[in-house]
Amino acid sequence: MFEKERLLDIIKNFICFSNDGSQQIKILAGYHQYFAVNKAVLSTKHATETDGKGGVFWHTQGSGKSLSMVFYAHLLQDALDSPTIVVITDRNDLDGQLYGQFAKCSSFLRQEPVHADKRKLSDEDKERNRHLRKGEKPVVGLRDWLNDRKANGIVFTTMQKFEESFECLSERRNIIVMADEAHRGQYGLKEKVDARTGEIKIGSARVIRNALPNATYIGFTGTPISMKDRNTREVFGDYIDIYDMTQAVEDGATRPIYYESRVIKLKLDEHTLKLIDQEYDIMANNADPEVIEKSKKELGQMEAILGNDKTIASLVDDILDHYENYRENLLTGKAMIVAYSRSIAMKIYVRILQLRPLWTEKIAVVMTGSNKDPEEWNKIIGNKRHKEELAKQFKDDDSPFKIAIVVDMWLTGFDVPSLATMYIYKPMQGYNLMQAIARVNRVFGDKEGGLVVDYVGIAAALKQAMNDYTARDKKNYGDTDIAKVAYPKFLEKLSVCRDLFHGYDYSKFVSGTNLERSKTISGAVNFIVSVDKEKDREVFLKEALLLKQALSLCSSLAERDLRVEAAFLNL
Repeated sequence: MFEKERLLDIIKNFICFSNDGSQQIKILAGYHQYFAVNKAVLSTKHATETDGKGGVFWHTQGSGKSLSMVFYAHLLQDALDSPTIVVITDRNDLDGQLYGQFAKCSSFLRQEPVHADKRKLSDEDKERNRHLRKGEKPVVGLRDWLNDRKANGIVFTTMQKFEESFECLSERRNIIVMADEAHRGQYGLKEKVDARTGEIKIGSARVIRNALPNATYIGFTGTPISMKDRNTREVFGDYIDIYDMTQAVEDGATRPIYYESRVIKLKLDEHTLKLIDQEYDIMANNADPEVIEKSKKELGQMEAILGNDKTIASLVDDILDHYENYRENLLTGKAMIVAYSRSIAMKIYVRILQLRPLWTEKIAVVMTGSNKDPEEWNKIIGNKRHKEELAKQFKDDDSPFKIAIVVDMWLTGFDVPSLATMYIYKPMQGYNLMQAIARVNRVFGDKEGGLVVDYVGIAAALKQAMNDYTARDKKNYGDTDIAKVAYPKFLEKLSVCRDLFHGYDYSKFVSGTNLERSKTISGAVNFIVSVDKEKDREVFLKEALLLKQALSLCSSLAERDLRVEAAFLNL
């Protein structure tokens, strides 16, 4: 780091201030961001002179991909003589989240990013823009914005704005397209024919290539490109840099994710389990979202079965039991419930409040609304401002808002470091699954890892998704079932701590009266702090912390006496 040229480069290009209006945070890039961003800039420079394929930047979720994109955009200004940058996402909520990160760093970027409201301005929009009142923002049309400049500028847009028309937006060569989550929608150079209607559907990548024919393309992703997916490499090229799960956990950039199956608690019958398996098969065999959506409708029974009142009652009973006994008092008590559908999310919310009527501030539903929603739904879902307020509260560790019920929102690009528990009641596959569960892998205090509690049998899907990860990721995280990983570790550390207390009987702490417990604690302190126990004491402090961390993941599997004994050893 302290090599002269590198240190000057870091000071100039890899320290930024993120300002959200209420606080300013100084951010220094991690080593993985520093080297990867420099590689990405060199790759982009080469691509502008050759085939326009800047490559794919894969840094595992939670390791600072959004900030890497900020550092990359900053460094490009000098490296490529002020290019125009177009940032593309495939969802409005991701567009807003990524734009927000860039906006907070606008002084570092030396320009304010803009948000494209539409593909092209109408005459009415142009007239409105000419007569703006103080404080009003102009309507931004992507085509007009690109044509109004010869260089510079950062604009955010969604895939949909390209698909509205096939006309060229700009023929300039000094445009860099940064595609967030490159493997989702930005591929597909080939035309497909709809067998039912005969309509020719043009691949998303072809549409974007036609709109910006001379641009250079670079993809950013938090999950790997599927081995079956040749399209993404056709569009962006090969990997520029890989920062996998194993390295991120070793570096302390993220925490591991552990798995607990509680499907059995719902007592689902064979027919229901077969339907769930069918849903996974559909997702595994069809990358096309339209096919998946159509097949879901054909599997309409899933909604009826998973939304059955008795099943919802069993689900909520078990979530409450698990949360209140094992997760509520862990860290800040933040948890997320992922529901199969909007109606099931509402049923879960209503059922929880029936059983816990005082939890009105503790729990909320976060999902998109619709004009067709019942009136009582609208009051719960709220408007955009209400959702923004909920996001603010959920990120606040001291807020009473502890449990968020979601369907799709907040499953990508939403960071709450203290969030440690996710209850899944929705079949998911591949990158959708990996991005969702990564919500619990952020670093926070002495958090050992995130826990994913499964109610719909995602174990096989998790294993399948890991096939595209690096060999060491598959080895280290191919199976993170707490029954096989955390619980044996807990028993091992418990045994070590017991050995360090050999010669002192603390059994009264588990089975005695309050007075006996108090005396046992005093005696234990005197035992471990005695002069001849100095080495043992140092080892004990480390092992007791590891015991506590292991128990934080598998407390639902440990017997009461073992949990009480572990509590004694961590006093």
